[in-house]
Amino acid sequence: MTAFTNKEKEYIIKMIKEAREELDRLEKQMKEKEEEEVGFGEDEIFLLSAKEYEKYKDKIPPIYGSWWWLRSRGVYSDCAAFINTGGGIDYNGDIVYKNYGGVRPALKLKGEYAVGERIVLYSFPWIVIDKNLAIAEVPIGFTVFNVGESNRYCDSYIRADLKRWLENRSEVLNVNRKEF
Repeated sequence: MTAFTNKEKEYIIKMIKEAREELDRLEKQMKEKEEEEVGFGEDEIFLLSAKEYEKYKDKIPPIYGSWWWLRSRGVYSDCAAFINTGGGIDYNGDIVYKNYGGVRPALKLKGEYAVGERIVLYSFPWIVIDKNLAIAEVPIGFTVFNVGESNRYCDSYIRADLKRWLENRSEVLNVNRKEF
């Protein structure tokens, strides 16, 4: 005597497959949601998402003639969104393996600052756009988003480069620096 008939086995396998597909869909949805929240996980320094830029764009001075990466995905699988030279979001994006994109990171602040305040932290000028959030006044440089043809910020070279950039400046004391 068998525990399950063939029909019951097929039904169980079908249900397990559907449950896996639903779990994969939910995990993908959670990752996309995570990438749109303020900051990226536990990162102190990160690129703004398109949603964050929309929220803070009135507080972010434009840099005309220069474009910079966002962490949001572009429309195409090998593109990431960016702020164009006129200060608008290009949702189609640009190809992520191009190495001339500007990097204008955001920085989480521990402690409250006045919105609009210009501060120097890590030997670099920042503009406070929310009481606990600042953005680089100008791009810190130009770099490739990701050498692979992926537009996932969490896997991007920029994310690793930003962490190294911050670590290399963590020993520097500034007159205007506040504790993090």
